[in-house]
Amino acid sequence: TQGFLFSMIKDFVTLPKLPASPYAFVKTWNLDPSNFDRLVHLSERPVVVGFVSPENSSSKLLIDNLYQMADKHPNILDYYVLDVNDPQNEPLVRKFNVKSSPQIVVYYKNREYGRIKGAYGGFAADEAAILGLYLKTLD
Repeated sequence: TQGFLFSMIKDFVTLPKLPASPYAFVKTWNLDPSNFDRLVHLSERPVVVGFVSPENSSSKLLIDNLYQMADKHPNILDYYVLDVNDPQNEPLVRKFNVKSSPQIVVYYKNREYGRIKGAYGGFAADEAAILGLYLKTLD
């Protein structure tokens, strides 16, 4: 099933350069300057952006937690990652004042609703923090 879904979406997006995950079939892929505004600021749903360094162990944990969240909560949030070490992403890293990674930022309707710096270490903690930010978007 994963291969079939990947083949369906690969014509529309660049597949992620991320560690393999059992949750890789969900809608989670890399952001870059060419797609950030369209996918984040113009989204109909709140968006979780993980600013990550894919070689960093905390970032790897966060990436896997985002995959799990996307699998568990696919209809309330969109999930994306942005590689802060990719030179093409430097303008976005500066624009959003990302000084360390990993960081999670929740956006909705062109507004930032909150930022979590670092990874909490476990899925339940990351999930609770992200859902807490999601609830702010409902006010």
